[in-house]
Amino acid sequence: MKASYFSLVAGLLAVASLALPWWVLDVTPPDLFGTGSIRFYLWGPQGGAPAGQHGYAFLTYASLILILIAAALGFWGVLRSRRGSATPLLRGSASALLSVGIFALAIQLWVNDTFTNVNSIFYSGAYADYGDYHATAYLSYGFYIALVAGILFLIGYLMHRRTGQSEEPRAQA
Repeated sequence: MKASYFSLVAGLLAVASLALPWWVLDVTPPDLFGTGSIRFYLWGPQGGAPAGQHGYAFLTYASLILILIAAALGFWGVLRSRRGSATPLLRGSASALLSVGIFALAIQLWVNDTFTNVNSIFYSGAYADYGDYHATAYLSYGFYIALVAGILFLIGYLMHRRTGQSEEPRAQA
């Protein structure tokens, strides 16, 4: 399988990840403040009580920019890998993987500053000291699709390097 296929699929997955939430917090039943379900997309939070990101919006927007760069590199990599350059594949991988890392860090920092009982991006347990509230927090589909995109970029790059497609023809002396 050619590396350009990996680049195309990774670029499409990077774009698809934007339509899905990357992190979810479900609270049952909805608490007094209206938090029922908060879904974080790269372009902003949806649902629940007003879920301000405080100072961490910059990091999530940085993740958005990086995943858009990864998608663009995926589509550019289709053209470049046929010409012998694996650079877009490597840069796309770095961009997508950096995007998921920055997003996870941003959400973890936001959770630490915002909630008293929820202390991790992966949480299941009591939500508050009052009432019978239960919270479940987890990284969601968009995050994992972007992670797979980064891995596919890397596989495409390694395949490209292994098959020697990126080597320039050597002149005979």
